Amino acid sequence: MLMTMRRTLEATSLLMTLACWGLIAPDVEAAETQEIGAEASASLTADEDELEAEGSSDSSDTDSSGSSGSSSDSSGSSDSSSGNMGDLSGKKLRLHLESDVLSVTMQTNGGNTITDIGFGVGRPTAPDGVVLAGGFAQPLLSIGLGAIILDGHGAVGGQAAMSLDAVPNGGGVLIGGHVIGYFNYMFDTYGRIKPFVGGRLGFGGASLGGGGVIYPLIGAQGGIHLFLLEPVSLDFALALDYAPLIATGGGGLAFHAINISVPRIGLSTWF
Repeated sequence: MLMTMRRTLEATSLLMTLACWGLIAPDVEAAETQEIGAEASASLTADEDELEAEGSSDSSDTDSSGSSGSSSDSSGSSDSSSGNMGDLSGKKLRLHLESDVLSVTMQTNGGNTITDIGFGVGRPTAPDGVVLAGGFAQPLLSIGLGAIILDGHGAVGGQAAMSLDAVPNGGGVLIGGHVIGYFNYMFDTYGRIKPFVGGRLGFGGASLGGGGVIYPLIGAQGGIHLFLLEPVSLDFALALDYAPLIATGGGGLAFHAINISVPRIGLSTWF
């Protein structure tokens, strides 16, 4: 009887022990699993955050360098564009035509002053009436050729013109011509506009029937070259010329002549 009770107690104790281990072990194992999973999740989250931060930094650097490159390209493109338009540093020659549009001519001899106004591009000079005042009927349409110097900031050259004008009312034919040298200093280009100032020096003459005049000429001018294309410009200038008219055949000084051009226009090709 005692032996049976003892064995029953031992069996019960063993069953209780096994039952306890069966209840406790799953909890312990689950806790360990949860701890390991939490550590792995935290490690994975940290790695993802680090990779995301590095990716954002690389993207920022790339965008910054790309933006800088784009800005540089844009600046370079702008410089290139402005450099091509009106940049004469690589040019050697200038071929040009020019004419007065509106001119005011004043001729003085003692107290006698005659003022004449003429208008028109390349117009005949005789109808302006200046031949009646002493012969300062300079040709208004000239062709010129110049050399580019001073790294594109200077132009030195010459221009020549000749005209045959019929004087109204049977007055005959006026023959006139001039040869003039010039120097223009050209400033930096502003967009398509290149300002310039310059001087000119030359001589000319006119003949009508049996008489005529010869004259030295000195003048100054200032204006702009407006570049329509890279090698072509439309030229506008205000010009002032002075010429003492000397009568041929020993007649001496006939008149002091001043001519104001407002404006003088031209067309230039640079190459």
